[in-house]
Amino acid sequence: MDEIKLKAKQIKRLNRLLESRESIDIKLLIAGYDAGKHWARHFAEFEHLERLDCVREKIESLDRGDSVSESFGGCSPGESFLSVIAPVVSGDQSAVDDFWDAVIGVSNEARDDDTFVAGFAHGVLKRWDELNEH
Repeated sequence: MDEIKLKAKQIKRLNRLLESRESIDIKLLIAGYDAGKHWARHFAEFEHLERLDCVREKIESLDRGDSVSESFGGCSPGESFLSVIAPVVSGDQSAVDDFWDAVIGVSNEARDDDTFVAGFAHGVLKRWDELNEH
């Protein structure tokens, strides 16, 4: 009987940890989405938005758990995303740093997180869709 109680406690702990992780992921996704919409509204050029729209299917695959780096290549999610919208900076770490630090001011942790960058890409596409509606 004690073994059953121990297993039940372990399952409860595991569920709590999973809920905690989901909460963090949701916060990162929302932060990325908001940052993406802001960037698209205030800083993006037409060609950036158009390039991102061309890979919309890959961005939607991120909802199924695909990683940004695997989907677009690159060392980190932040670099991978930037290589799509501005291919000339691919591999240029200082350009990657400049984009993420200066343009939207996010930490290294966020720009290297698949969930944040996926949210960012979705936010940019949402702004693109809003522009195309008008």
